[in-house]
Amino acid sequence: MKSDDERWLLQGPAPQRYEKYKVPRLFRPLAERFLAYVGVRPGECLLDVACGTGIVARLAAPLIKPSGRVVG
Repeated sequence: MKSDDERWLLQGPAPQRYEKYKVPRLFRPLAERFLAYVGVRPGECLLDVACGTGIVARLAAPLIKPSGRVVG
């Protein structure tokens, strides 16, 4: 029988596991702190360079609506 670690490593596509486990626990909190620090406002245009998971762009989009724009 496989250990819990082996089952997690082998089940499902890697991007889905990454989104499920890494983004909520690590990248989302960091992205939220970053956006609060930067002070994103409605109407701004943002470029997310090397966007990785896209979590910064996804969280920024609602903050800059309706006239802003995010590109990743």
